[in-house]
Amino acid sequence: MGDDSVRIDPWSSNQSTDYARIIDQFGLSSLDGLDLPNATKLHRRGIVFAHRDLDVILGAHQRKESFGVLTGLMPSGRMHLGHSMVIEQVRYYQEMGADATIAVADLESQATRGVSLEKGRQVAREDYVANYAALGLLSDSTEVYFQSQRPAVQRLGFQLGKRTNLNEFESIYGFGGETNLAHVQAPMVQVGDILHPQLEEYGGLRPVVVPVGVDQDPHLRLTRGLAGKTNWFNVGPGKRSGAQIRLSVQDENAEALGQAPNGRVDRGRRQSVFDGIVSNLEGMGFSDIMSNPKEGVVNVPSATSQDIHRIRMQMQALERSLGGQGVLAPSSP
Repeated sequence: MGDDSVRIDPWSSNQSTDYARIIDQFGLSSLDGLDLPNATKLHRRGIVFAHRDLDVILGAHQRKESFGVLTGLMPSGRMHLGHSMVIEQVRYYQEMGADATIAVADLESQATRGVSLEKGRQVAREDYVANYAALGLLSDSTEVYFQSQRPAVQRLGFQLGKRTNLNEFESIYGFGGETNLAHVQAPMVQVGDILHPQLEEYGGLRPVVVPVGVDQDPHLRLTRGLAGKTNWFNVGPGKRSGAQIRLSVQDENAEALGQAPNGRVDRGRRQSVFDGIVSNLEGMGFSDIMSNPKEGVVNVPSATSQDIHRIRMQMQALERSLGGQGVLAPSSP
C-alpha cells in the first residue's frame, strides 16, 4: 500500500484519525443529510462520523418493519470508554425497535490474543455482560451468545470462505506469509457473527446494523463483499433511472436459474424465475416492469432509491424460496 493510503487494523491500538481520508479511501458515506430520529450526542458531536447503508435501517424504522442490531465484545481485557460508546449506539437502535444480538468473540480472543476459552467466558460474564446490563442494554429483546457455542456462526463462516482468498485478506487486513492460520480464520468467524442473525432460526431475513469503531470497519467491508457475492439477484440503480435486477449465475445456482452445465439455457425454468421476479414486483405495486429473460435482466423505471432497498429484500426472499442463502449486506454507522 502506498504512502498516501490509510491502514486500518482491527487488532491494533494505533489507528488513523484522518477521518476525511478514511471516508474517501474506504467508500464510506457522510452522515450529513440523514434524518436521524432523536440523534444522540455521539451523532450531534460528529463522533459517529460516517456510515454504510444506514438509510436502509432508517427506512425500515419509518415503515415499522423489523430490523436488528448486532455488536460484539472481545473478552481479553477490561471495558473502556470506547465500549460504552458502542453500547450507547446499540441502545439507540433498540429504542428505535431493533432486536439486539451480542456476540462474545471467545474464539477470536483465543486466536488473536491467546486467551483461553474458559478465561474468555469468565471475563465476558463477570465484566462485560455485567456492565452491559448496568448501562441498560440487556432486555427481553437482547440475546448474548459465545462464538464457540453457536455452530451456525462457524458453519456460515466456513461456507463463505470459498468466496474470498488470501490476496483479499492481505489487502483488507495486511496479512502476510507469517500470519498464523488461526488469525486468518478469525475474520471469517466474524462474518458468520454478522450475517447469522438473518438465518431463519435467529430472526429471519431483515436488515441488520452493526455499530463499530473505525478500527473494526475491515470486518464490515469483508462481510458486505461476501454477502454480495452470494446473491443470486443483483439489485441496483438502472442505467438511466429506476432500478435494475440482474441474474448472477454461479456454479451453485445455475440449475435453479435455468442454466445447464453445458451453458445452454432451459427457457422454461428461466421464464419461471422471471415470473417470480415480476410477481414480487407487482406485489410491491410496480406496473412499469420491463422483463427480459433472454438478457437476464429486469428494469423498473419508476423505482426510487428507497425502493431499491425494498426490492433487494424481496429478491433475497425469492432467492431463499429457490434454495439460496439470501442474505443482506449489513449496515453500519
